[in-house]
Amino acid sequence: MVITDLDKDWIRAATAKLVRQGKLKRQPCEVCGVREALVHHIDYSDPERVIWLCKRHKSEARMSLLQKSLLRKGLLTYYRTPLDIACQLDNQGCFQIRGMMSDIEDRSVRANRRAAAGLSIARLIKRGLLECCSRGHWRLSTAGLALARRLHPQIKRPTKRQLAADIALRKAVSHAMDEHPAPFGKRRRRTKTRPLAPISITDFEKQRLGVEVKPDLSGLQP
Repeated sequence: MVITDLDKDWIRAATAKLVRQGKLKRQPCEVCGVREALVHHIDYSDPERVIWLCKRHKSEARMSLLQKSLLRKGLLTYYRTPLDIACQLDNQGCFQIRGMMSDIEDRSVRANRRAAAGLSIARLIKRGLLECCSRGHWRLSTAGLALARRLHPQIKRPTKRQLAADIALRKAVSHAMDEHPAPFGKRRRRTKTRPLAPISITDFEKQRLGVEVKPDLSGLQP
């Protein structure tokens, strides 16, 4: 079912009329009990099926599952900031949507999911819940961090022992990828040291002190 702006305007006007007539009474927020509550429509075809929520809880109820999952991912990466700092990674505390699409094999489905995620990220940035670190990297703002903690209270900050184990594991994996890049499907990382230029035996003997170099003239004809 597609809900248009005309449907929303009609349902709001019908609900306001019911409130003025006294058929629908204002109630406090059903979550926190605050008196100043706003109406939240459950069914846009029935103006009487509503619940009363405060401004904060209404904004949370209007969020989609994709937006909540993005805030959850942002909370996980925020708790992983000490790990990124210890491993000297760029864009510390930021997340990407590339990992969320890696399990989707169909290109069209992956493109649709990426577009939906981009739209959700734009809406979260407009609401001041996300910040753009660099191209393709985002992190939670102060308001987004508080909202993510309320939406996902089961996610806890890792302990120092867990961080130490994760740091050791990530360094071991990075070292293994540098030593054996072929099994991981990547090239060996470039180092700052440049390869030595080719040198001949004669030049090598000239650089040795106290050694006289005698060229071989046997092959020359008089």
